[in-house]
Amino acid sequence: PASEVEKRSGRSEGGWRPLLFTASIASAKYFYQHLSRRNTIAQARRNVAQHYNLSNEVFSLFMDETMQYSCAVFKSENEDLKAAQLRKIHLLIDKARVEEHHELLEIGCGWGGFAIEVVQRTGCRYTGITLSEEQLKFAEQKVKAAGL
Repeated sequence: PASEVEKRSGRSEGGWRPLLFTASIASAKYFYQHLSRRNTIAQARRNVAQHYNLSNEVFSLFMDETMQYSCAVFKSENEDLKAAQLRKIHLLIDKARVEEHHELLEIGCGWGGFAIEVVQRTGCRYTGITLSEEQLKFAEQKVKAAGL
C-alpha cells in the first residue's frame, strides 16, 4: 500500500513520476536556451553596450574622478574614495614594477583612470582596449586633458 506522502504527491511504487519528467523537460529547455545564447562577438558588443554605455553620468554617481569600476584599497574607514582608488592604482603599478621602458596592454581599460596614472607616474607606453564607445570617448577626453 502507498504511504500518505506518496498518495498526495501522485507517486506510487513503480509508477510514473511526473516530477522527474517535468524536471527533465525543464533541464533540456534550459540547456537548449544556453546553447542558443552563445556569446558571439556581436552578442558581446550588445552586452557591453547595454551595461557600460548607459551614460558616463550614471557611473559618475557612485565613482570618484578616477572612474575606477573596481574595489579600492582603503587605509581607514574615513578615507575618501579617490584617495583609496589612487592607492590601489599605485599598489598595482608598484607590484607590477612598471618602468619607463615597459609597454602595457590593458584589456577592458574603462574610463582611462589607470592609463593616465600609470603613464604619468612611470612614462611607460600604454595601450588600452575597450568595447564601450562611451568609455572610449570619456577616456580620450581625459587623456587629452592630461596632455598625454
